[in-house]
Amino acid sequence: MPYLVDMYVARASWPSSNGKIYQSIFLRQSYRDGPHVRKRDIANLTHCDPQEIAAIELALQFKGDLAALGSLDKIQLSQGLSVGAVWTVFEIARRLGIDQALGPEFAGQLALWQVLARVIE
Repeated sequence: MPYLVDMYVARASWPSSNGKIYQSIFLRQSYRDGPHVRKRDIANLTHCDPQEIAAIELALQFKGDLAALGSLDKIQLSQGLSVGAVWTVFEIARRLGIDQALGPEFAGQLALWQVLARVIE
């Protein structure tokens, strides 16, 4: 008499003759049939978005207690460090050739960071 053991997301990868690596993703069910462990493919997830596959894996991980995931009311958002100004000034310095003029050595990079900090300040 077969009985259900587990459900999981399985990935299979293999190289082709031209060097490209292919991957298939399946939602599988594993069960025991007497002394044998058997697998049954429930769905082919190969063409699903990675976010959808991650959501299925998360749901399977917490299938016994979905309340452990929490609700959206408990989520607190906070702004992290801003890097937009640093990136903008660095990009301007790169386009003007300032980073090339200062060179790749540690002293040149330190001088570039000092210039960036001064401009942003």
